[in-house]
Amino acid sequence: MKLWKIALASVGYFWAGMMAAGLAVIFNGDCFGDKTCQNEASWIARVGIGLVVLGYPPFLWWLLRSGRKSLSQTPLPAVARPHKPSIMFVKAFETDAYTSPAELKKFGLDPSAVHRLAVIQHGPVPESDDTSFDEVLWRHLLGIMIALDLDAEVFVTETSKGDRLLDDFLVDWDKRTLGDKNPPDRITLRGKGGIIACMVTEYWYQAGGPWPYADSYTYSLLTRDDLSDDLPVIFREGQNAARWTISTSLIDVSGRTMKDIDAQWRRP
Repeated sequence: MKLWKIALASVGYFWAGMMAAGLAVIFNGDCFGDKTCQNEASWIARVGIGLVVLGYPPFLWWLLRSGRKSLSQTPLPAVARPHKPSIMFVKAFETDAYTSPAELKKFGLDPSAVHRLAVIQHGPVPESDDTSFDEVLWRHLLGIMIALDLDAEVFVTETSKGDRLLDDFLVDWDKRTLGDKNPPDRITLRGKGGIIACMVTEYWYQAGGPWPYADSYTYSLLTRDDLSDDLPVIFREGQNAARWTISTSLIDVSGRTMKDIDAQWRRP
């Protein structure tokens, strides 16, 4: 039952009761000096007021119950989530990059021989308005990394648990709920000749930061070969392409600072 119907019925109920009381008062005025007449008028007034005071609560309960029943029988339209996570690509290192040359050396990479392609995810996943970590994206990137060298060993680094082989990590990972999952710090491919590639998680979603990284899940792929031409195509033509809004452009940050890039984007 719609709200306006409940309001209309309530007003009508009050009006009927108060009209009875009002008529009794008028009638009582016409009965001046007639005790019997006055008693009859008083009785009518008491009945009218009693209807309002005593009868209205159950009447209102009945109206609300009828309204709930009507609503429960009306199918609600499905709520579609129109949002998609957006995917952007950034090529090369800023001069004040999140992943510094010193860190690259710590990972076992030669800074002069490493190409960086950052994959940036903004926005919640289609499954939840409250969750931004996209496991589908992370596993997609993991598969791309593994395909770089199928003979390489894959290690996963988490700050709390150190380095583990990928298979051991996934056993533990698959036991976690969606809310307990966060991307590990680093994926490392190790071959006979040493480190082949790394995928480093940049934790902008915890710290805000400059454009285009601010509040994002960013994954920096650090590889010997430049993936900036191939990887965006793999995303746009892959089976999960419809899941994301994928940028058609590539941001080249070679030789620039994050501060300058952010300031240029914010400039009207």
